[in-house]
Order: sequence, then C-alpha cells, then structure tokens
Amino acid sequence: MTTLRSLVRAPVFTLVAVGALSLGIGANSALFSVIDGVLLQPLPYADAEHLVFVLALTATGENSALSYPEFRDWRAGKPSSIQAMAFAYGVGLRVRGRDGATNTTVAYASEDFFPTMGIAPLVGRLPSQEEHQPGSAHVMVLSYELWRGRFSGDPHAIGRAVDTNRGAFTVIGVMPPSFHFPEWAQSWTPLEPMLAQTPALANRDWRADNRFVARLAPGVTVERARTELALVASRLGAEYKEDAGLAPDLTPLPTAATSGVRPSLMLLAGAVALLLVIACANVANLSLVRGSMRARELAVRSALGASARRIARQLLAESAVLAAAGGAIGLGFAWGAVRLLRAAAPAELPRVNEIALNWRVVAFTVAVCALTPLIFGLVPAMQATRLDLATMMKHGSRGAGRGRREGLARSAFIVVQVALSLVLLVGAGLLARSFLALRATSPGYDPEQLIALRVDGLEEKNNTAEKLVNFYSRIREAVAAVPGTQSVGLIYSLPPSRVGVDTKLQPAGQQFERGKEPSALFQLADAGYFTTVRQPIIRGRGFAQSDMTASSRAIIVTASVAARLWPGQNAVGQRLRVFKQAPGRADTNEPVDGEVIGVAGNVKFGSLTDTASAEIYLPLPVDPWRNTFVVARHRGDEASYIRAMRRAVAAVDPDISVDGITSVTQMLSSTLADRRFSLVLLTAFAAIALALATVGIYGVIAYGLTQRRHEIGVRMALGAQRPALLALFVRQGLALALIGAAIGLPLAALATRLLASVVYGVTVLDAMTFGTVAVMLVIVAGLASYLPARRLTRVDPVEALRGE
Repeated sequence: MTTLRSLVRAPVFTLVAVGALSLGIGANSALFSVIDGVLLQPLPYADAEHLVFVLALTATGENSALSYPEFRDWRAGKPSSIQAMAFAYGVGLRVRGRDGATNTTVAYASEDFFPTMGIAPLVGRLPSQEEHQPGSAHVMVLSYELWRGRFSGDPHAIGRAVDTNRGAFTVIGVMPPSFHFPEWAQSWTPLEPMLAQTPALANRDWRADNRFVARLAPGVTVERARTELALVASRLGAEYKEDAGLAPDLTPLPTAATSGVRPSLMLLAGAVALLLVIACANVANLSLVRGSMRARELAVRSALGASARRIARQLLAESAVLAAAGGAIGLGFAWGAVRLLRAAAPAELPRVNEIALNWRVVAFTVAVCALTPLIFGLVPAMQATRLDLATMMKHGSRGAGRGRREGLARSAFIVVQVALSLVLLVGAGLLARSFLALRATSPGYDPEQLIALRVDGLEEKNNTAEKLVNFYSRIREAVAAVPGTQSVGLIYSLPPSRVGVDTKLQPAGQQFERGKEPSALFQLADAGYFTTVRQPIIRGRGFAQSDMTASSRAIIVTASVAARLWPGQNAVGQRLRVFKQAPGRADTNEPVDGEVIGVAGNVKFGSLTDTASAEIYLPLPVDPWRNTFVVARHRGDEASYIRAMRRAVAAVDPDISVDGITSVTQMLSSTLADRRFSLVLLTAFAAIALALATVGIYGVIAYGLTQRRHEIGVRMALGAQRPALLALFVRQGLALALIGAAIGLPLAALATRLLASVVYGVTVLDAMTFGTVAVMLVIVAGLASYLPARRLTRVDPVEALRGE
C-alpha cells in the first residue's frame, strides 16, 4: 500500500512513466505475437519437424521444381531415410453457381499427400484409396476459406456436388483454417483421376506449379536424406536426359514456409527492443528527477532507521508496479495493434490467421514486465542509497546532496535515448528513401490508366487452339468497344502478375552443355500488346496482325535475351528455337523454330526490385494457353471504366469470372506491400522513440533549470540578458543531443548493414539520410531545451530570489 500511495501522490510522474512503458511493452508484445504466429508456432502437421520441402538444383545451381514423372521415380527409389513423399500440382478451377463463376485454385494431390502432411480434416473425410485410382469419381476437399466464403460454412456442404469447368466434384471434407499447403491451394482433389485431363503432367520436364514434400524417418538429418536422395537423382540423370545434372535440395518445411519474411521480422524485433530500451531510459530519467525532488523524504526515512536496502527495495517495488501497469495497458495496446497488423499484413506474410494475443504472448509480456524494472529502476534505487544525510538535514532542501553523479546519470540516459533514437530514425529513413526510389522505378512499361483482367479460356467449350484464339478475339473486341478504351492487348503473363513458365532457348549455330541451356519466360502476345502497355520496341518491329496465325514463326525477344544470345550482334534476323509450354496439352515442349523480328525493352516481371527479366514473345495463335490477360489502356474515371469493362466481358460468355479486374498500378503496388508494411512499422517505432527522447530532454532541462531558479534570479539581478541566458541553457540540451548523435551515428552505421538486402536505390551508409536524421535530432533537442528555458528566463528576478 505504501508503494501505491507514493505513486498516487505523484500523478504526473506515474502517468508519464506508465504511458512510456505501455508503448514500449505493447509494441514488443504486438510484434512478438506476429513472430510467434509466423515463425515460432509449429506447423499444424503431425511431427512437422520431420517434413522437408523438396526442390531440385540444376546444373547451373538454380532451384527447380520436379515434374510428376520425376516425383514418381524419386518415390520409387527413395532411401530408408525417407518415410513418404507427396506431390501437388496447381490448376485453375472455375466453380459455377447461381451467383456466377468464381475462379479458384485446386491442388491435384498424390495418394501420399494427406498421409505425408499428417493433418485431419475439420469436417468430413479425406479421399479414400479407391478415390485415388484412375477413372474414379471426382471428389474435392475444401479449404476453410473457400468453405466459409463459397458455401457460407454450411456443414451440409459435405456430399454436395459442385459444378466446375473440369466436371462435377463431390465435396467430401473441409480442412482446418490453419492448413495452407500449397500456399495457393483453395481445394484439393486426387491427382490420378485427373491425369487424363492434364497430359502435360506426363512430360518429364514439365515442372511448373508443382510442390514436392517428403517426410523423414525419425532421427534422420536433412543432410543424410539429401545425400542418399542424391544417389537416386544421379541414377535417374544417367537414364533420362531431362534429369541430367539435377540434385536434391531439401529444406525443413517450417524454414521454407517462412524464409521470405524471417529477415524482415527479425529486423523489426530488433527495432522494438531498442524502443523498449529507450522507454526504460526515459522512465529511469523521470525516476531520477523524482528521486531528487523526494530526497528529503528519503533522508528522513534513512535517519529514522530505514536501511539502504529497504529504501532500494521500496523504489524497486515502485518500479515493478509501474512496469506491471505499463504491461497491462501495453497488452491492451497490443490487442488493438494485432488486429491492425492482421488487416494490414501483406499477402506474402504466411500464417497470418495464426497471429493472435495468446497465452505465449501474455507470458512474454509478463517476462518483459519482470525485466524492465531492473533496467529503469536499478540506477535510481542505487542513487537513493547514496544520500548525503548531513547535507540533506542541514539544508533541508529538495535535491540537495544528490551531487554530480546523479546529473551525470540523467545526462547519460538522455544520450542513450538520443543515440538509439537515431539508429531507429536512420533505419526508417533508409527504408523511406528506398521505398520512394522503388515507386520512381520504371517497370519497363507505362502502368498508368492500364486495366487488366486474367481470363479463363473456358476449355470445356474452347477445346481447340482455334476456338481459344477466336474466344480471346471476341473478348478483345468487346473491350475495344467500351467507351473510353484507347487500345487493347492480350498477353499470357502480364507483369507484375508473377505467373509464368520458362522455356529453353536454342539459338541457331550455338551449342550449350546439357542442363546449362539459356532460358527465358515464355510469353504469348497479340498485335496490340506492345502498343497498349507502351513497352518500347528498340530494334526491328513489333507484331503485326499478319503475324497472328498458328503457323507464324515471328519471335520478339527482350534486350537482355538479345545481349545474352548474340552479344555485340544485331538480334533481328537471328534464328531461334523455343518450346511450347501450354499446360494440359499434348504438344507441350514441341519445338518452334522462328526468326527474331524485334527486340523489346526490358521489363521487371515481378517486383520493381527485380532485375530485368529475360522474355521471349510468340504470336498468341501459335500456342494459345487456357488463360490469358486482357489489358486495356483507357481514359476517364477508372472505377466507371472497370464497371463497363466487367459488363462487356461478361456479355461475351456468362461463365467468365470478371471479379479479378484491377488496375496495373494496384498490381505493382501490391508487390511493394511487404516493404510498405516494414516501413510503416519501423517509422512508427522511430516516431515513438523520437517522442520519448524529446520528452526526456525536456524533462531533464526543465528540472535542471528549476533547481537553478535562484541562480537564474541572481544572474538576472546582476544584469544578465535573457537571450544570453536562454542560449546558455539551450546549449546544455544541444550538447547532450550532439553527444548522443556522435555515439548513435557509428551504431547506426553498424545496424543498417542488416538492411542491405531490403534497401533499393540507396546505400546503407547513405550520407543524406544519416545527416538529415542527425540534424533533425539536434533541432528537436534544441526545441525541447528552448521551451523550458524560455519559460524560466521570463521569471521576475525579484520573485525568483524571494522564492528562495
């Protein structure tokens, strides 16, 4: 009770201290909930630590998926170190209903898939062994999201027939909300009955959209399994030319699932840890100031027999209460922050649904609350045990007897706050400059006023290449007729959709070692594409309408391909062999011998951070795919144009799903979502740190001037001018800020090396960012010093002297 009464008697101190701690602890708890849900929580599979994600390393050292025939052969020859292997292949699926068609993705799962993953359905059952046999009736297991969205979470959906473009499927089960493998799967169906509809899967070098997982035997290391599986791969490489040079690349599934986000989350974890240290330094300073103001009280207690240990224990108890209150409020802050984080998290962040304020987060918060009093309460408690009782009792004034050491301690805490705030601000500044540099980067085409829709080719109706071409032509004509349309083009894979597949390149007269042949992204475009997206043709010409035939052998390559295949030569007129890549068709990998008619400018196929992608373009009728992008450049209001475009496309065929129309600028923006997420969080942490440092400087200067009130009165009575006094006291705050900046700059130089993989367009030692942040901090410190100094130098010297 004594502790609580003491804090209640100092409401301003208590509120400010609890507020600072709640921000620091709450930010740490919120981010820990993200790290716990994404990185620390075990995957929802039985013995998930035994699961490994399997890729193949090519002879050139690049990662590659495995084809279905390769999977079967690796499974047949698997060593004893591997218990089971599972395979899944992704296919677009259009689910029809009374509300129209919806595009989803179905995973064709091998017979071993669900047993290997080791997870039971939430509702219903998994496919039986008979349902995995060729020719069996089609069944489907739904993802939790598809069940909740398309079927409104109806438990009676089990047993219901679903009409799709690949036939009727009977729903037999629903997976738990935690199951998301492969990451793109919205439903699962046995692979073997679907092989007849997907002849490309029989091709040994068809490796697109595949996922391969293995379960290791108990006690087996990844290295041992990799070594033993390499013998299988080597034997198959000698037997099949497509497998030449392939070697297994095994990664624990938990690591593979989070490898893309782990560095960013660890970076943010370091940032919130610094924020907590800054908050603790702030509260320690406030405690020192408060200790000075209650020095007489503590001296009297000591004179009456209270031991130094008892006084220290009392002050540490007050610190513990402050930390507990800050932790309780911080948990409330974290609860709201977690909701915001889940809503704002980029699509690339895995396991978002598992981010929650659970008992582990509460336990983490309790641990932080137990640790923080030692950080911010120990120094004030030690200072309180070193009171000069004789001086205190002689002068009877608050703050007497505290000495030079306490002033040095307060100044040291300010320096720490400034130095660590500078580290956070420099990091945020680098990310901000990097983000602006990315926004200003050209993707190689003009995304403004550009609208895109990925159209399903409705293969059940357009089951020949000629029908597909005619179908796409009807859509193009419908979009061209929409008011406001300037031009329309068709492309198989529109940057930055990240959807595509490579093809090997064989330029005439050149030989490459097997497994080391050059490759490029396989593209199919019509005559209007390059004009519509404004991708320049830098040599030769683009496609003409006369090239739009199945027998055309015109090829356009990007500048990076031309430089790779024909360095120092004119690529136009060169002969080049490529290979058809349309999935699901028997002519997949059929060679196409053509002539390069043009060289197009390089584009960034995925994110704006990507290097220029190698791409080759064939006329769309040569190898029409089961889906393609329609892209239109328009003028006028975007929302109105999208609505009109949606109506026009739907009028061509009611089975077309038109819910995916979007602007290309939005598509580009989505590729920056992970960077935007990190930038916003780090900037928020840096802003809080700056605010805490500012409050700390203000408090120290204000308290110091209050203690020197009599001195100020004497100086002014003797003729000292207010501007001179003001400058004197402001210099004290600036000196602390300059020392903090001098320490913080080299710390920031070390810390920003961790940003090397995420910054773009700037160096991690960017002088402008470092200089701007340092100057800003000094200016803020000057203002924080100026305000209390201005207030006290306006005091009437007579009043100041009378007060003493």
